[in-house]
Amino acid sequence: MSRLVVGMFLHFKNKLKLMKFSKKNLSLFKLAGAAVLVTTVIIGSAYKNHNALPPLRQAKVKVINGIFDHPGYVIKVNGKELSAAPLAYRKSTEYTAIPASAQLLTVTEQGSNKVILSSKLKIAAGASASFYLVPETATSKATSLLIPDDLSTIAPKKAKVRFVNLSPDSEKLDLLVNGKTVKTATSVEFKEATSFVEIDPQQAATFEIRKTGTDQIVAKSATVNVKEGQFTTLWAVGPPVQTKRGTTIALGVINNQ
Repeated sequence: MSRLVVGMFLHFKNKLKLMKFSKKNLSLFKLAGAAVLVTTVIIGSAYKNHNALPPLRQAKVKVINGIFDHPGYVIKVNGKELSAAPLAYRKSTEYTAIPASAQLLTVTEQGSNKVILSSKLKIAAGASASFYLVPETATSKATSLLIPDDLSTIAPKKAKVRFVNLSPDSEKLDLLVNGKTVKTATSVEFKEATSFVEIDPQQAATFEIRKTGTDQIVAKSATVNVKEGQFTTLWAVGPPVQTKRGTTIALGVINNQ
């Protein structure tokens, strides 16, 4: 860039000598015009070398509805809906790309403009996260839990699972697969999540949740095919005591791919 500026300066200096301009003939207007020309050339050169801004860095978010005995919710990030239909109980959106850094997520009741929850998402560029909707207690308003999803590494011929306890008013819970306790997924409290842990892939696996310190199984999943390279979240959802609408604690399965 400095060579270009020096070259332009010498060019104008020689030009002035050849034309034998006097100080009187070289007006302020002409000097200003020359400065504009040099500046234009410099900016043009810089634009050629940097003609594109770096692409917008993105993150990914999945939203899961754990609020029972209510109709579905409309989920928006910065005013844009994440799914075509309202999000029903125990359902989740797909992972959706959003700009990294703080973004506003709002949850609105289906069929109205009533916002029941708003939250600033802070997800690092290139990262993924799960945003759970859940009541603080069986009778309270909606709260949320944002969990980072580390989907980066997995050993060959292995799968990964984790456990999230989102059953309000529940006791500590353990996660079992085919009757055996899953390592690191014991004594999990409400609104607590374990890290992903590796297990062997298996067909028609059955997951269960048990009250910690007892043999009491409080819920179990339908059979699940745990595939090699797959990340799966098991989550306790719903109240431990059955509601008037028949809702009670259940064990949900979420594919984190």
